[in-house]
Amino acid sequence: MKEIFYELIKEAKEGNVTIDNDKFEIAFNTRILEKNIHYYNEQNLAELVIKDEKTFFSLLEEYIKLELEKNRKIPNFLDKKKSPIKWIMSYLFINATTEDFLNPERLIRRRIAYLQDKTFDYLSDGIEIEVNEVLNNSCLHIKKSNAPVAMETPNIIELSLNSEENGEYLSYKLPSIYYGISDGTCYIYSVMNPKEKSNEKSLVEEKYIKKMKRLLFKLNAGVPPKEKPLSEEENITDVTPSFVFALNIFLSLLKKEKIEKIKIVTYLPLRYSSRMIFARGHNNEAELLEKNDFIQKNATDKLIRTFRRIAHHDKSIVIDTFPYEIDEYLTIRLLPVKEKIENQILNATAESIIEGGHNK
Repeated sequence: MKEIFYELIKEAKEGNVTIDNDKFEIAFNTRILEKNIHYYNEQNLAELVIKDEKTFFSLLEEYIKLELEKNRKIPNFLDKKKSPIKWIMSYLFINATTEDFLNPERLIRRRIAYLQDKTFDYLSDGIEIEVNEVLNNSCLHIKKSNAPVAMETPNIIELSLNSEENGEYLSYKLPSIYYGISDGTCYIYSVMNPKEKSNEKSLVEEKYIKKMKRLLFKLNAGVPPKEKPLSEEENITDVTPSFVFALNIFLSLLKKEKIEKIKIVTYLPLRYSSRMIFARGHNNEAELLEKNDFIQKNATDKLIRTFRRIAHHDKSIVIDTFPYEIDEYLTIRLLPVKEKIENQILNATAESIIEGGHNK
């Protein structure tokens, strides 16, 4: 384990990690205080600081062992022994925040907790919830799935609206929530549209999807129009209705489990730097670097705006701090009070999840 780790950090200093003969743009510095070891490259954005090597390696071995037992999806490597470990180890840091690099022991403990969390295991086979006529008699389908190692978190909540017409099963896939739960706090890393399968949809299903998209535009009812906001972050009109709807569902699940503290991750330095490394020396370097900044800014700002938007509808959601006011997270609280959400669709959906039963 130590040999693989030292190999990784030496390669990461140069921004070029080799796994199974393939090169990956993974770049960070490492400082091991006890041994006065410092692998340093001024171009790297993150530095891993290890204060207690014994504790660090004990936790790292526990984490790698647990990941291998969970058998989350990884590439089919030629080297079946070393490469899976190096892959898992690499993505531990790829999915680390800025502060995680300064306290890797806390990072690993949290990742272990994500893997051991059973909060939503009852959703592993999927459930269907009926939400009266506000969803045009469609059922809400909720399922917990395991994400591949390369994704930000091991847990996904997958969502869809489903119906049946003339014997044909119809489905409109909603954004998925990538999350982890540790010590009573839910960490949300991303809200993403699922990849569409290449198979063609029937005309009936295409019509159903368009109908559901039009329905979700009713989430804009009562939202103040954009009036020269002080900054783009303050603009809660330019958000995607399906993302607001998906977050309302997930936050309702958290309320049902009485999880009140939520931290939203808005920046992962290695994912940003990998695109920078790819751009270096490229014919379109300036354009790619500008695009990288745009991708990061858009992802961060849109995520914050979407949470501000859901807090606008639901007064039981309180935004405590924005990123880098106290720590690096957008931190919100779910108040343990029953508040009517100021939108018919969102309110009916939340009530059905929190108070109603469900069908497996």
